Amino acid sequence: MIREFIIPFKGVKKKTLYHFSDTHLTEYDDLSTDVEKADAVKRTEAWENVRKGYALGYGEPYGEEQQKTPKEHYVNLLRLSREGEALLMAGDILDYISPANLRLFDAEMSRFPKPYLTVCGNHEYPENIPEGHLLSKAKQPWQTLDLGDMTVIAFDDSKRTITKEQNEKLLEVLSFGKPVLILIHIPIKTEGNKERLERQANTFNLIM
Repeated sequence: MIREFIIPFKGVKKKTLYHFSDTHLTEYDDLSTDVEKADAVKRTEAWENVRKGYALGYGEPYGEEQQKTPKEHYVNLLRLSREGEALLMAGDILDYISPANLRLFDAEMSRFPKPYLTVCGNHEYPENIPEGHLLSKAKQPWQTLDLGDMTVIAFDDSKRTITKEQNEKLLEVLSFGKPVLILIHIPIKTEGNKERLERQANTFNLIM
């Protein structure tokens, strides 16, 4: 399900930014060992059960379209995202760190034609990501994307906290006077989302 949100920023030229998270890739490929393949099959089934439970529990659709594989969803979202100025991926793109998942991410993002940012989710702890992969960028405490008349800043909050250093970086970026869009995985509770997040208990707690 694709939703469109219009965010008015004074002084910012209209831009289309694509955003998604939680594709939870659970892949294996020809280079995977038998153990890796068995693990991927097991995790795929587990994630399917989670998706079904969330959909039924929160009154969201769960038909044929929703039951496509994580890879099918991920590739389709990337295809759609080519139409925008930039892509913002808010974590849990991989369900777990594995050689096959990293190979797929590298292959797809190496040919993605637009600027993008991705952060770690609670399934992609930075210390588990080996160097030398495109996802390694997400290990940084913050990343920025300059879009001319606005800035996107991405923070790693995969451990449900924002550090003093990250907060100081945000204040620095805000001091430049341009509108700033923040990309994180664990949502911050606000008046606008308070009711929904409280229904989901500690799934989305963020310690400041």
